[in-house]
Amino acid sequence: MNTQEMNLKPWSQTQAKKYNWLYNYMNKNYTNVERLTYILDYKTTLINIIDSSKWSDSSKEGLFFMISRYLYNNDNNDPYIKIYSQKGFNISRIIEKKEGANIQNNNELINYRDHSYFMNILKNYDREPNKEHLPHLLLSMITLQPPLRTSFYTSVKFLTNIKDNNFTDNYLFFDNKECYYIVNTDKISKKRGTDIIYIVNNDLINLLKYSYYQNKRTYIFEKDGVQATQADILRYLRAITKVKGINMDIMRSSYITHYYKNKSYGEKNNIAHDMRHTQATGSKNYFKLIEDDRENDINDISILKNKIKILELEKEEAAKKDISNDKKKRNDIIYKINLKGVTPKPSTLLKYNITLDDNNKAY
Repeated sequence: MNTQEMNLKPWSQTQAKKYNWLYNYMNKNYTNVERLTYILDYKTTLINIIDSSKWSDSSKEGLFFMISRYLYNNDNNDPYIKIYSQKGFNISRIIEKKEGANIQNNNELINYRDHSYFMNILKNYDREPNKEHLPHLLLSMITLQPPLRTSFYTSVKFLTNIKDNNFTDNYLFFDNKECYYIVNTDKISKKRGTDIIYIVNNDLINLLKYSYYQNKRTYIFEKDGVQATQADILRYLRAITKVKGINMDIMRSSYITHYYKNKSYGEKNNIAHDMRHTQATGSKNYFKLIEDDRENDINDISILKNKIKILELEKEEAAKKDISNDKKKRNDIIYKINLKGVTPKPSTLLKYNITLDDNNKAY
């Protein structure tokens, strides 16, 4: 270890998980693999191992960046640091290009199903007495309602008394008048805060209430008192859809691809709100041009139009953020002038449209 502690870069839990995952793969398929040194021992061949694998682009990207960080923290003069980081960057560009064109990746091409496929499953579902209930409940929640991220479904609890909301856990609240999700904690909660997401589909509302009263429990998805894991959610989804490689990203993509067509800006915004992302994210990452959309040269025009739309949305969202930041900065400046006695520059007053109120003698 040639790098001093003060020069170490952060090693996140995500990177640690990727490190352990790759070790398990190497240990299963190669001999004499040491957990603590396998990256150093195999650094000249790991590039080809990862490149030749059938793993997704995003998995390869994460592994390359993880290895680069590991090598840096071991010896920041190692020439392989840049080699692996460049490999990760190259794949990032490939992913960005695919997302910008809204073209399905290999996993999506194999496992993608149109929204109508899932609606037909629900329509023909036979609620037998001994049939496992949770897979049907999950599919209903992510088909009849804009689907959220997997972490929500592993953590959401039933709530029948709104006073019991602790503003940390995620809930499904219902009473005689309304039914809605309370999202207190997720990937974007630090930026966006708590959200109320109303459930308006009566079939789903009735199913959720039925589920609770048939088996009163803490979590919507639990078995024998044990909270479901992400692996459980994935198992439920694949069991009821009978699609081996389907995942929550594909479900979110299928929902958006179905509902974004011929929708107004406001309607798309409402869907984006209920899925806890921006409209630009929905258009860029989840809306897909499926095979029927790509039969002829019209596809090139569709891709170009969609790229322009995404750029417009991103520009609009950036402008809103700038306005919000400028407003906060303006308030900070006024506070410092009036209460701290700071003398402002004329250019600052002009830039933030700050004027003196002659009556109050304050800015």
